[in-house]
Amino acid sequence: MKLVISDPKTGKAYSKKTEEPSVFFDKKIGDTVSLNSIGLHNFEATITGGSDTEGFPMKRNFAGSRRSKNFVTKDKKQGLRVRITERGNTVAKDIAQLNVKITKYGDKH
Repeated sequence: MKLVISDPKTGKAYSKKTEEPSVFFDKKIGDTVSLNSIGLHNFEATITGGSDTEGFPMKRNFAGSRRSKNFVTKDKKQGLRVRITERGNTVAKDIAQLNVKITKYGDKH
């Protein structure tokens, strides 16, 4: 699993691969996770989103880890609605990229 770690202090994002993605399984968007498993000791981060292996994005307000086609209103004036595919807010094994934001800084090596 690929992690994209956003650092609010510097405004930069860092990419890191993890060999143990099972640490993040069954977590939801908005949950706080420890980054000890990827080598950042005493760092904590909040899950902000992600995407699955086919590139479909995770949505905060869609419960579960499955994919679904939902109607989204594009133009209220004309009544245009489009069906788009979205993934639920729970991290599962088919999530390829997970976006996190650092909330607590720890030891720097």
